[in-house]
Amino acid sequence: PHWDNEKVEWWFGDATKSLTMLPKEYFGSFDMVLVDLSETVMSLTVTKELDVMNALSLLLKPDGIMLKNELYFKVMSDIFEHTLQYWYYDVPTICSQSMVIGSNAINFVRHVNLTDHNVHNLLIGPLDYDKHFELYHDYAWHPDNRKKNCIREDDELEQVPVRQSNSPGIMMVVEAENTSMTIHSINEMKELLTKTLTDEGFNIMSTFVPEIDDEDNVVIVVMEEGYVVSHYWPDYKYCGLDIYLWSSFAK
Repeated sequence: PHWDNEKVEWWFGDATKSLTMLPKEYFGSFDMVLVDLSETVMSLTVTKELDVMNALSLLLKPDGIMLKNELYFKVMSDIFEHTLQYWYYDVPTICSQSMVIGSNAINFVRHVNLTDHNVHNLLIGPLDYDKHFELYHDYAWHPDNRKKNCIREDDELEQVPVRQSNSPGIMMVVEAENTSMTIHSINEMKELLTKTLTDEGFNIMSTFVPEIDDEDNVVIVVMEEGYVVSHYWPDYKYCGLDIYLWSSFAK
């Protein structure tokens, strides 16, 4: 999964919720989006105006490419200006595999848009124009699809709601073992937690230290963006954090 690669981010949970929590600058920034979701997820909606496929397409740059496996030619040809479905035959176990690619800028049937990057792979050999175009099965060109993403004055997505009706949220459970920092009192923990959250750009509203009989030292920090519950056992050099966010997920 490349946990050590800073370019890789893992978002776990409901895809329709995660798409609404991505940083705004992600949209319109990707060269390629690869989609491999179940039929159930693909039938869900992200907003009242967008289903999963339409929402994912907004992540692409103007000349970006989306790829979806299986039979999605009709769906993608309703989104992109250029859509191509191609087939791989004699695939082990499943016999054949269909792929659909779409773009608002790249015409996939033009030779000039094919480039051999000399990337080693197991299935496809060096670029051969004749063999390449033998894979093509269906092609559609719908120039008016590009206009579907234009922003209009009455666009609901551009309107700032007066009242928040619903909001996605993230819950993260963090366990820190063998902590190197020694904290002698619950007040030190409260100060450390509030300073760390403030330095990260969160807006602290209040802090609370509940009275607990056992050895569990608890600090609760309430923010505009969510709240954090800290459990600290100094004798064991252990700290547990329950982090709840309903906004500012990128922080």
